[in-house]
Amino acid sequence: MQPTIEPCPGTYQNWSGVVNDPWFSLRYKDQAVAAIEAEDSWYAQSKAANHEVAEAIATEALEKINSEPTTSYPQRSGPWILYTTTDPSLQYPLHWAAPFETSKESILTGDRSDSWVTLDENAAAAAADGNGWDVGALEVTENGVTLYTFCADGSEIYSLARIDNRNAEPATILKTNISTPVVVLSENCFLTVSLDDQLRPFQVNLHTGSATTELFREEDQEYFVHIDKDRGQVTVTSGGHSQSRYLVWESWQLLSGHTTPDVTSELTQDVHRSFVPFPFTHIEIVDKQDGTNYLNYEGRCVYTAEPGTQITEVAATPGGMYLCIRGGGAIKLLLVTTDGATQPVDLPSGEDAYIHHVDQITSQAYVHSESWLGAGSVYRLSGTSAVRVKTDVVHNHDPKNYSYQRHLVTVSDATSVPVTVVRRADTAPGGPAIAYVYGAYGISLDAWFSATRVSALDRGVSFVVIHARGGGENGRAWHAAGRAGTKANTFNDVKDCISALYKQGEIGSVVLRGGSAGGGTVLAAANLDLGEALVGVVADVPFVDVLNTMSDADLPLTVGEYPEWGNPNTPQGYEDIAAWSPIDNIAKRPYPAFFVSVGVNDPRVGYWEGLKLAAHLRAADSHNLVYVRISKGAGHQGVSGIEDSVKEESETWAWMLSQLTSAL
Repeated sequence: MQPTIEPCPGTYQNWSGVVNDPWFSLRYKDQAVAAIEAEDSWYAQSKAANHEVAEAIATEALEKINSEPTTSYPQRSGPWILYTTTDPSLQYPLHWAAPFETSKESILTGDRSDSWVTLDENAAAAAADGNGWDVGALEVTENGVTLYTFCADGSEIYSLARIDNRNAEPATILKTNISTPVVVLSENCFLTVSLDDQLRPFQVNLHTGSATTELFREEDQEYFVHIDKDRGQVTVTSGGHSQSRYLVWESWQLLSGHTTPDVTSELTQDVHRSFVPFPFTHIEIVDKQDGTNYLNYEGRCVYTAEPGTQITEVAATPGGMYLCIRGGGAIKLLLVTTDGATQPVDLPSGEDAYIHHVDQITSQAYVHSESWLGAGSVYRLSGTSAVRVKTDVVHNHDPKNYSYQRHLVTVSDATSVPVTVVRRADTAPGGPAIAYVYGAYGISLDAWFSATRVSALDRGVSFVVIHARGGGENGRAWHAAGRAGTKANTFNDVKDCISALYKQGEIGSVVLRGGSAGGGTVLAAANLDLGEALVGVVADVPFVDVLNTMSDADLPLTVGEYPEWGNPNTPQGYEDIAAWSPIDNIAKRPYPAFFVSVGVNDPRVGYWEGLKLAAHLRAADSHNLVYVRISKGAGHQGVSGIEDSVKEESETWAWMLSQLTSAL
């Protein structure tokens, strides 16, 4: 019998006064222990029914992606070529360095004679506490010393470590309470980003020897700070959901103690600006709230994106600028010269391209492709030609056995919403389906390959991606049409798309899945009642208690999220959110079964939101089954490690298949 989460009440304040919440105090771990242990025990018992299928999916997936050692495409960095390798016997990768004269081709064929290990993540993770291990950034100095940022427990609070594996030196911690990036200018000169009390990256510090200089501070809580280095240029970006700005230094300036930026941009209402590194040249992407999107070269516009499309990335080379252009749920690649002439760069059909890197010595551009159907590849660009130099290893898988189609579904307000449907080529329409959605922050659901998903496709299931408003599939205006006061569009898009595909016979019974903001999306869509089509819901680390969470400015991220969700501490903001807040709109009626996952150390979406979701659903429908999987040593991304993460994901897929099977 599924557990009952006992009330542990508390109060919070919004514009209307004091609000009583029966489960408010679940956010305090000492008061949530009983609920966490009860849900953990219930999940452990219930997952036994799907154990065999989960084991089969995990085995199939690991055979595809982890049956032999793999090597990433090597990249030049200073005097080194850097790359990583994975091994089937290891949970985490090894990081390697070789002199820049080393042949990339020889590295890819397994020659390690000139290489040395800069970081063994397996040893580092074993020495840490937690199963949410992550290396945020890694750089190797000219002297061969490795500086890297890491987090062990999923809290996203990183530390900076120094290690010299060539001399068998143990790792030493240099900085704590920082964000993911580190920019290394020399062994004794580097930049980090500090976190404030709400875990917001807000302060850039330049560390030279034992001295620390504040380089930049962002006081406004709406904006997050990031640092990067490319081809001798250091960029500090401060950005939020509405606008952004950047500051740029040449590396030699910071090494010589010159802290005044060489290039700056100013905040302009509802405008994002992105600096594109290229020595001695000013290139930027300008992205306005109204959807206007263009590329500037030396202060003049050389390319304007078509309505409904968006420049996502730029790689600047002496021969021109390569632009990744997103629109309609796909990405295309263009070459733009400095005089504004454009030419398409052809990649195989169905592959979406992303900037992989630009060689620091030759300024040669590389892109990485992703596909719904099979392994991704790395291409070297030359003019309008793309030469494949590496393909990801996927065993026992033939992309020709699978297909995908893009549909445009007209929803209730006459908007055309892109939908991607992936299935085996021999699977007929109308069968069971898993629908995935996000629909927030201007983030697009571009093509990606999943070995666990293939197992579901091989069992006759279709995979449907709904590119709902709130995402970025059709440019920034698409995002604006599904946030704050227009947020209800996101949920209506999901409902209308599923209903249309079901009525048209494209899909049968559906399990709806989303994570983080998408976890809120799937509950809000379920609140609209999808009828007989919906047989299950998966809500991964779900942001569902929006009204409550957004009322608490002391929680991480809250203030910076006002432009996305609205501010419930204002009458209008409260009214807007209350109309759709997922938990607050659960009705007293039957719901399909729910599978919920949370991480106890999650700084983005509190674990208590998943627990409250279970309590509310059980109260609304006593016959509803809700399963909560709790990762006790991890955070927003779930457990780490190649094998562990595949096994955890396989459990989710096995549960989804069980709901679809029982509905047939």
